[in-house]
Amino acid sequence: MDFRNSWSDLITRYVINIPNAYVTGGITTVSGSPNITGVATSWPYSDVVNTTMIGGNRTTGYVEISPASMTGISIDTNLYLADSTFSEVVSVVETTNSTFTAQFQYAHNDGTPITCSSLAGLQIQFGPLTPVYTLLAVSSAVGSANTGIMDMPWGGNGLTNAQYQLVKAYITIPNFRSWLQIYDPQQGIPLAGNVPQAYLDSIDAQRSATGWPQCLADLGPSASGAYQVEVYPWQTTAYAIPILYNKQFPTLKRPTDRAPQFINPSVIIDGAIADALRRKDIRDNSDKDSYYDPNLARDFDQKFLAGAIAAANADEERCQQRLSSSVFQRGAFGGGVAPSASFFQAHVNEDSWGY
Repeated sequence: MDFRNSWSDLITRYVINIPNAYVTGGITTVSGSPNITGVATSWPYSDVVNTTMIGGNRTTGYVEISPASMTGISIDTNLYLADSTFSEVVSVVETTNSTFTAQFQYAHNDGTPITCSSLAGLQIQFGPLTPVYTLLAVSSAVGSANTGIMDMPWGGNGLTNAQYQLVKAYITIPNFRSWLQIYDPQQGIPLAGNVPQAYLDSIDAQRSATGWPQCLADLGPSASGAYQVEVYPWQTTAYAIPILYNKQFPTLKRPTDRAPQFINPSVIIDGAIADALRRKDIRDNSDKDSYYDPNLARDFDQKFLAGAIAAANADEERCQQRLSSSVFQRGAFGGGVAPSASFFQAHVNEDSWGY
């Protein structure tokens, strides 16, 4: 995984899409409880996921579940399981074509409803004097009234029919390894990355600033361990931020997982054989492991190293091509004007790029 920092086919373009803020109705909170009540909120209840369990989980902890449909279910989706007194919200940490895995606090029966709202995962802001909460799930919808579940119990005195806004401020970047570029086409400038939360808290602890986005600040990992960022300042109208980053190397955990197309699978097999040959599998001194062969292991180590070097060398040209031909590196030319040397000379910024 770490033999090369940036494998060319792991360089990925992605767009962070931020929807309009949701402000309809009001919210009532109860001190010490994560449960909230929406008054005339009209929150969607099951517009992303609306399915049931085929086979219920008989144990708690991390369990692989088969739903009637996988539509809308992906890693880090917050699913609400409406199972009477054992209702709960679980976050998906892994998926296959027909199953998902999540950490369960309760066991559930066959046929348990599984839902997810398009508002799940958005941040709830009641004003500059209250902490930021995240809406984990919309747990019911009766007419225009709703109930919901937040990620933390409400602190302080409860609120009654309070004004609020639901904003997509926290973003999960799939399979993230490292940044290459964050670009805002509306401003025509790059944005800062790897900004610490301590810095944002020192300049705007209340998150009251408005205006164009300036940076993506680091957050803690999601439930699945994925990298998360905070868009700052928060955007309350629809906004798109294109990014370029290095993905993580595929983990190849399941028997059906395939090596990436830029790696010769024999390289991985040679390394695995070397590991197996150097491991002595015995229970006591009288046992003998007929497969233990450190000399042969060194031979496969050499094959593995040669294959890895060859793959890295072959990838070098592809990597440079991916970076140099990226749409992020093009100038913005209006009115059908073709790029020219004078355009680039007029837009050089030595402080930023060092050209």
